[in-house]
Amino acid sequence: MRYGRSAVVAAGLFSASAFAQSSVALYGVMDTGIEYVSHANAAGGHVMRMPGITGELPSRWGMRGSEDLGRGLQALFVIESGFNVRGGDSGQGGRLFGRQAWVGLEGPW
Repeated sequence: MRYGRSAVVAAGLFSASAFAQSSVALYGVMDTGIEYVSHANAAGGHVMRMPGITGELPSRWGMRGSEDLGRGLQALFVIESGFNVRGGDSGQGGRLFGRQAWVGLEGPW
């Protein structure tokens, strides 16, 4: 029984040290705003709408990360998805992570 506890503790220490070498980041951009225009027409009406602020930065979110594999090798990944702020739907025809999704290997070569 004592050997079993030691093995569990050792496995926990090794998994914690391997996990500490990982890096994962969540990121995103939301391009939106609320616009109110008074006296929008000759009758004095008003308009309230939700346009994109610039229209140059599509709203998106994603995750990127890396894992040190040792011997100068590093695994990399990025998954990114766009979305429509007004409706909440995906901006890539319903595909999750349709903006970009890739896995790479970096090394000393």
